[in-house]
Amino acid sequence: MKSIQDISRIIIEIEDKHKLFDIYINGIPFWWFVRVKLINMLYRQSNHIAVSAGTAEALSTRELLLKLKDSFHLNITRQHRVLAVSTSSARREIVEGKDFDIFFDFLSWTNCADSYAVLETPDRISHSKQPYSPFRYYGDQIILWGNLYRKAPLLVVNKKVDQQLSHISRRVSSALGHSGILLPWEEILTLMRKEFAFASVAIRISSGILNEIQPQFLLVEDGYSPSHMAIQLAAKKRGVPVIELQHGLIVPDNYSYKFGIQDVGQLRNSPFPDKLWVYGEHFKEVLQQNRFLRSEDIVVIGNPYLWYKLNRMKDRKQQGNKILIAAQPEYSAFFTKLTLELSRLVENDIILKPHPSEIPRAREIYKDLIGNKKVTLVTSNIPIYELFCQSAFHIAVGSMTHLEALCFGIKDIIIRKGGFDRYFTFLMEKGIPAVEDIAEIVDVIRSYPDISQVSSYVRNQVFNINENPLASVETALRSI
Repeated sequence: MKSIQDISRIIIEIEDKHKLFDIYINGIPFWWFVRVKLINMLYRQSNHIAVSAGTAEALSTRELLLKLKDSFHLNITRQHRVLAVSTSSARREIVEGKDFDIFFDFLSWTNCADSYAVLETPDRISHSKQPYSPFRYYGDQIILWGNLYRKAPLLVVNKKVDQQLSHISRRVSSALGHSGILLPWEEILTLMRKEFAFASVAIRISSGILNEIQPQFLLVEDGYSPSHMAIQLAAKKRGVPVIELQHGLIVPDNYSYKFGIQDVGQLRNSPFPDKLWVYGEHFKEVLQQNRFLRSEDIVVIGNPYLWYKLNRMKDRKQQGNKILIAAQPEYSAFFTKLTLELSRLVENDIILKPHPSEIPRAREIYKDLIGNKKVTLVTSNIPIYELFCQSAFHIAVGSMTHLEALCFGIKDIIIRKGGFDRYFTFLMEKGIPAVEDIAEIVDVIRSYPDISQVSSYVRNQVFNINENPLASVETALRSI
């Protein structure tokens, strides 16, 4: 078994040695589209994790064909200065009776309120029924056509391209073998064909969308997903600046911000964002460990929605002594077993909060929890911030909610699993408990340390919520 960090390190070494970021095929820096898929594929194989059903790529051929008739119509009604690129699985909360995208709809509180639009790509769950933004377009055609060509890549991959991909896949397979990872070159070639085909069509469609909307700059979350990279690459080719807004955890060895490149020019000609907007100084310091990322391109803006919720909820008192467990899709069986065992060993009631992508199938995925009187299974998109107010403890595996819970003064517990606990080394060094088994969890719950100083660090340095972040956002917007 290898951790995600181990595999990332191996891939980055191979990228550097074989200069994979220097390779352009038909003008496409295709390795950017392959690397994330390859890293995740190797991690799943090494740890025997099944591919989660319901991902954007898991759309059946029948579903694709049924949706194709609608995939041409974006209904773009006007041009927009700011185009924010989000996904259907991004966290949303009900604000004023509408689905508020916590990553981007805070723009409605800034001087961009009348000039921003959200382009939402499909990802695992359905699109919002009542989006908060008055201008929300759906990028289904990028995914739908891209996935169709993934299923039939040789429609795009001609003989010359295939020879190039074949040569590269053999080199990568051989390099992996020298690192103790056996992956046939044919499997790598299959992956490369699919991702090259996807990128070819997705970039072309993205260019057409940008031509209609004519944005002055692009804001993105999850800037390393294939569909978003296609949009970002299309934007950069048009001279449109791309800014990634932090949406999750940033750690020193995160493959999303560490790569085997030789010079900064390889970033300029890639899908990688021109600037990174991060929550707090903590994350900026992490990113500055990469010598190719300039300090002036990393801007601290705080966390607008977290700041908003903390201020709205500051007078609300904790309503209970529950244990909140925040699940992750790849570990659903583990979380089911953990919840059942914990319910027998502690007096506290338990809330199991599935990942947003699991909510539509929560009753099916966590069916063994239904009927347990001590367990509440969340089956709707109730905001996790609301659940914090009902909880005394929070348990998760490698989730951003570790940090959010600490902002609310919740007693956090880190589970050591899959190497994801390494993401929170800085919290463990400051005293946040990390556990490996159920007995340790019970011991920690019964005797939890004082974490007031850690909570203060997270609020001020990790999320920078000691001041109104909207002012920082507006300043950053004006500087573009």
